[in-house]
Amino acid sequence: MTALRPRTLCAPGLLLILMALNACVDPFQGSRIVGNLFVGDLDPDSLVTPPRLPDGSGGFTWAAEGDPGYVDHYELYAGIDGIGNVRILNFLIRPIFEVHHPCYTVLNDDIRITPDGESATINMCRDPYPLLERTLFALVSAAPTDIGDANPGYRYLEWGLPLRTADNTVTAPDCGDIGQISYDPDAVQDFCDNLHEDYYVGNPFQFSKPVNGTLYGLVNGIDPRTNLAMGGFLLNSEYQLKGMTSLYILADPDPGRLTEENFHANLPPNPAARIAFLARTDQRFGYIAEDLYEGVIHGLMEDPDGSSAYLEFTLYVDLDTDNLMF
Repeated sequence: MTALRPRTLCAPGLLLILMALNACVDPFQGSRIVGNLFVGDLDPDSLVTPPRLPDGSGGFTWAAEGDPGYVDHYELYAGIDGIGNVRILNFLIRPIFEVHHPCYTVLNDDIRITPDGESATINMCRDPYPLLERTLFALVSAAPTDIGDANPGYRYLEWGLPLRTADNTVTAPDCGDIGQISYDPDAVQDFCDNLHEDYYVGNPFQFSKPVNGTLYGLVNGIDPRTNLAMGGFLLNSEYQLKGMTSLYILADPDPGRLTEENFHANLPPNPAARIAFLARTDQRFGYIAEDLYEGVIHGLMEDPDGSSAYLEFTLYVDLDTDNLMF
């Protein structure tokens, strides 16, 4: 008697299925930018959008639209031979999180359980959160500017006024004697649940997975918890950037460039914007080198205003054809 064997799918049939599946996958014909932003002698708070200013009592205020040096957002552009200037991405630079942001007042601290068995609301004034707020900064997604409360901006001491409890007496919160603002948890929960998916709220538990929005990476700095360097970001472009003659970042003061109509439009560079970082193939500022490393383009973007801040990047192109292993 011969043993019975389970039936199996023949190899040719399996091969045809795999070929059919692969035929449905479109190759990525864009580019990927991996980089590090070093602040040098710049105050990192000056890079925050909007710029963050000390209030004289250990806290912060924010520059307002129309103030000298105001920056609403950043725009990444490439100059491509034969095409012109192409707007690749809009983004913000933000503190990794802000301890007094109203949306943290309803965030559960799942690793701290109360006597009744429920998780407690997170205490953002507990170490190391206040220190991390001052020392770690992130490149994050921007949201459209004309969508009302779905993108309220980051001046939360103003837009959070209607969310406060009737008996609240704190106007300028701190983590010391004055204390924190008292918010109505139901009102805050409803408000924060309505935020646009690209409005950034950092995650104090897992930096790489924000509570809301997208994290592209960190500005290079020192993590005060470990005294180790942190940094690096990753951006994707739908454009094939091989053959570009320049790559630059504009610090733009105009929120109108990020309306829903304009957000994804390939707008020309804003004459009112300041060039924050610039690299050119002619090496007048920074450099772009296609032959420095095999299979990639390497470059250095410098601050035309003369600070020691710079952005070093590696550009991966031909991702759908290049046979190098990254």
